[in-house]
Amino acid sequence: MAASSLLGELPSSPNEVALLSAPLGVHVAPEVRQKILQGKFVELHLLLPNKPMDNPKSDAKQARPNLSIGEFMTGFHTLAAIRTEKFPLEAPGLLKHAETVHQLHLAFGAEACRHYDRNFRMAKEFSPLMPWGQTHLELYMMATSQGLSKNNPTGKFTKSARGQAPNRSPHHYKELRPNTCYTFQLKGFCDKKNCTYTATHSCYACHGPHATSACKLASIAGSTSAA
Repeated sequence: MAASSLLGELPSSPNEVALLSAPLGVHVAPEVRQKILQGKFVELHLLLPNKPMDNPKSDAKQARPNLSIGEFMTGFHTLAAIRTEKFPLEAPGLLKHAETVHQLHLAFGAEACRHYDRNFRMAKEFSPLMPWGQTHLELYMMATSQGLSKNNPTGKFTKSARGQAPNRSPHHYKELRPNTCYTFQLKGFCDKKNCTYTATHSCYACHGPHATSACKLASIAGSTSAA
C-alpha cells in the first residue's frame, strides 16, 4: 500500500503514478484550526492560502478585508473541511449554509452575504446546537436589508406596473447574474417575443414567478431599512 503524507498518497513502486494533492486546510495555523474544531468564530481571511498569516489570537482586533465571493468560498470550504474531519455529519448543513450565502450574493450583493455569514457564525458560537443548514430568518432579513441599503442608499422605491421595484439600473442585474432577462427583472414581466432567457423569468431570492425587485421578501427588507 502506498505511503501517505500531508501531500497525499505517495507511490509504492516506480510503476505507480503519484497523485499529489494537499488537503484543504493544511496551511491553516494550529491555533486557528483548534478554534474551528471548538466551534469558535474565526475570520475567513485567516483560512485563505498565500496570504500573510495574521496573529490568530488577535484576529478580532484587526481590520478584516472585504472578501470577494470567490475568496469567501475558498475560506468557507477550508473551514468546512476542517470541521468535517471531526464532525462528518455536519457536511450537508455546511454546504447548505454556503449555498444560502451564495444566493444572497446573487440576489442582494456582497454586503448582504457578508452580513449574514459573519452574524450566523457568531451566533452559532454561542448557540452550538443551531443547525448549519437551517436559515436564520432574522439574520437573513437583516442581511437583505443591508444589501438593499447598499444598492439603494435613499431607500426610495418606484412603482411599476407589477408592484414595487427598487431604483436599480440594468447594470445592477448584469453584475449579479449573466444570461438573464433584464426586462423581466426590472419590469416584473417580459414582453419580448421568443425571449432567449425564459428560464430566468423567476425571482433570484425565492425562485417565485416574479421579479426579484417585486419580491415580498425584498419589499419587507426595504421597508425595514427605510424605517
